[in-house]
Amino acid sequence: MQPKYKIYIFLIAVIFCWSCQKETDWRDKSMETLILGKWELVRDSFRYAGGGIIVEEYIPNGYVEFLPEGCFAWYDYQTKIYTLFEVNYLVKKRYPNNNDTWILHNTDHFEYNRQKNEIGKPFGLPACYDNQISFEDENNMILADNSWLLYFIYKRKK
Repeated sequence: MQPKYKIYIFLIAVIFCWSCQKETDWRDKSMETLILGKWELVRDSFRYAGGGIIVEEYIPNGYVEFLPEGCFAWYDYQTKIYTLFEVNYLVKKRYPNNNDTWILHNTDHFEYNRQKNEIGKPFGLPACYDNQISFEDENNMILADNSWLLYFIYKRKK
């Protein structure tokens, strides 16, 4: 093989390797990025004082969508109505020095409940003012009350 062909093959190999980008692991993404998108409630669990757990599975009746602007919406499958909430959300650390505890904070609890009641209290919207948030992976989100007695499992809608 002539030297100039070796150079061409080498250059093509370098360009090919350079163009391949490593996909980022979902754990490297920020909480603010992970929450974005459409989520369906698929399961909830309740832990009671005796240590037992009650688990209930759901067929989703709609989805909650977290938008990049810091607002969220609810889409109801039955009525086909998309409701944009007038309340913003924040994803923030509960304790500044602890990376493990994050909360989903609704900025106006009263307005949130007013709008939620107007659309018939759809089951699948986050239930309380501050929900602890964690991810099993990038497609499974857990929202829990502050005691972790009641928690909701959401699956990302494709």
